[in-house]
Amino acid sequence: MADIAQVLATGGTTIVAGQVLATGGTTIVAGAVGAGLTYLFATLNRRHQEAREDQTRWYEARREAYGALLITASRVARNLLDTPGKPELSLGEMLDEVIATLGAVRLVGSPSARAAAENLVVAVLADAHAYGKNVRKLAETSEDEESWKEQLKGLPGAVHTPAAIRVFEETARRDLGHPSAGTLDGGKVHSA
Repeated sequence: MADIAQVLATGGTTIVAGQVLATGGTTIVAGAVGAGLTYLFATLNRRHQEAREDQTRWYEARREAYGALLITASRVARNLLDTPGKPELSLGEMLDEVIATLGAVRLVGSPSARAAAENLVVAVLADAHAYGKNVRKLAETSEDEESWKEQLKGLPGAVHTPAAIRVFEETARRDLGHPSAGTLDGGKVHSA
């Protein structure tokens, strides 16, 4: 108690009050700085997370577009090769689907994937045109329906499409960062 009385008698109250105010002010400033840093780091983390989510959305959109084009082109090729004269859809409907799926790839695909997709659609259209031309020629020259159906089975189907499918598939795998890009079929690299 004597120490406090001595401090008060010598004017120590101002010093003690000043120290209390300085300590309290430092605490308030430290709290404000801490809250500001927390807010800053939370904002940076949220922006980073939103960027990752955005990349994931674009990846998923590309993957879906690439898959849709591959499926559609493969269906056309299978119909031209395996079921001449009796496709599950008309040739026009199949070509409409191929062109529609190309639009999605053009929208979200990388430049190399867009180029490979356009080459694939050109190959599909070329095969479909050749097939249609051959069918018309057969229809004009066939004598009866049975011989026409038999000759129809011997028509060449998808000539260009299978190779274009492989090139697009490889380009899409590379664009999506697939670990087997460039090493399909046990290490054999497909080339254009």
